[in-house]
Amino acid sequence: MKKYLIFFAKCILAALPFLAVIFFTLCFPLCYMDNEYPARLYTHEVIASGKDHDLLILGDSRAMADLMPNEMQEDAVNLATGGATAIENYFYLSDYLKEHEAPKTCILLFAPFHYSYMDNFWQRTVYFNDLSVKELSEVMDAGRRVRSETTEKDGAGMELLSDRLRLPHVYLPALINARFTGRLQENRALLASYEESAGYAPFGTADGSDDLNYEANYDKLPETNDALLIRLYLKKTIELCNENGIEVLLLQAPMNRASHEKLQEGFVRDYALLMQSVSDLYPMITVEKEIPSYENALFGDSSHLNEKGAKRFTKEIVEKYGL
Repeated sequence: MKKYLIFFAKCILAALPFLAVIFFTLCFPLCYMDNEYPARLYTHEVIASGKDHDLLILGDSRAMADLMPNEMQEDAVNLATGGATAIENYFYLSDYLKEHEAPKTCILLFAPFHYSYMDNFWQRTVYFNDLSVKELSEVMDAGRRVRSETTEKDGAGMELLSDRLRLPHVYLPALINARFTGRLQENRALLASYEESAGYAPFGTADGSDDLNYEANYDKLPETNDALLIRLYLKKTIELCNENGIEVLLLQAPMNRASHEKLQEGFVRDYALLMQSVSDLYPMITVEKEIPSYENALFGDSSHLNEKGAKRFTKEIVEKYGL
C-alpha cells in the first residue's frame, strides 16, 4: 500500500508544473496574450457591467477604428472587436441583453470580406475563449449543418478542448514569448484606453495610406460555406434586435480612394445584391448598399481610418441618423 501511495505522490509532484502553467494561463491572460485580447476583454467588461447604453456598435476592426462613441450625442459604446464577424457579435448582443435594458439603436458594420471569411475564428475567438462552451457548441453545430470550411477543419474538436482547458501545448509559446508577464503593462494600458474611449481604437496611425485593402483583389464577393454561417448569424442578430425593439443600422465603412478605384464591377455588384437581399428580408431596418470612399489622407492603413478620418465618419453618421 505504501508503495502505491509513494507512486501516487510522485505523479502529483510530476504534474505540478503542468497544473501551475494551466492555473497561470487561466488566471492571468493579460500577462501573455497578444494586443488583440484587451479589446475582447473590454467587450465582456461592458456586458458584465451595470451600465446601460442607448447605442451599441457591433462589428469588426473597421467598426472599432472608424466609429467613435465619445463623438456621438447618444450614450454609445463600441463592442466591436478585431477580426470578428456577425457570429461573435450575435453573442455579444445576446449576452448584453441578458444583463441590460435594450438599447435604442444598434449599428452593425463589417468589412465586406467578413461576410465571406472567418479569418480569426480559431486564432482569436477560440484562443481567447471569447465565447462560452454553450455558445461555441451552437456555432459548431450550425457550422456542421452548412459545412463551414472553418468550423469543419481537421482536429477541430481537440483544438476546442485544448483551448478551453488552457493546455500548455497551446499557450506555452505565448507564455515564453511574453516571459510570462511581459505583456501585462501594454495590455493594461490598452484596456484602459478602451475604457476611456468607450471601445474606439485606431488600427492604423499613419497620416495617410494609398495601400490596397483585401477587397481590391476580389472580382466578386466570395461565396463560401463560411459565408452561409456568417449570414445565418447576421440574420439572427437582426432578428434579436427586432424582437427587442432595437433600431438597426447596417452600415459600411469608407475605403480609401486607392482601394475604391480598384474595386471590380463584379464585387461591387455582388456586395450591393447581398445588402439588397438583407433589406428585402428585413425592410424595417436601414441598410446602406454602397461602399463609400474617403481620400487616402484620412486612413491610418489600407483598411482603417485614422483619428481624423474616424471623426469625420462618426460626425457624418451622427448627422445622418440623428445619433
